[in-house]
Amino acid sequence: ALQKKKGQDKRNYIIDLLSRIKSLLNDNQIKILGPKIAELIESDGIVMTSELEIAKLIESELGIIILLDNNI
Repeated sequence: ALQKKKGQDKRNYIIDLLSRIKSLLNDNQIKILGPKIAELIESDGIVMTSELEIAKLIESELGIIILLDNNI
């Protein structure tokens, strides 16, 4: 579904998804997501620009920090 969306539609879809996550998880569960998302992004050894954009959106919407290894 996400692959078919472009531009603002994609952004709105992600924001809606993050809003749903925020309503379902407590603060501790949301904090755990930061390191897990970083691991997922770095898992293939290449950090794509689109992944960085989504990570920044996640940080903004969920109020978490996603620390990525700058050496990848």
